[in-house]
Amino acid sequence: MESLIQKERKIILDKLCSKYGFTLVKESYDKIMNGIFRSPLEFTYALYRAEGMDPELADTRLFQKVLTEVQEHWI
Repeated sequence: MESLIQKERKIILDKLCSKYGFTLVKESYDKIMNGIFRSPLEFTYALYRAEGMDPELADTRLFQKVLTEVQEHWI
């Protein structure tokens, strides 16, 4: 049974996939779904790394948009 956190993460990932094209392979998806993240920023960094991108080198505007989406659903 999915926890509330996992349900919110699924919503976030589905939204980021449809809106920004983020698509994770199963292993990365599972890590994001089951990982322990202390903040939306930490989650966003992990998401970028799971996508094979360096969050430090990411387009600042896109990173901020993704972070905002994550913050909206953060529990």
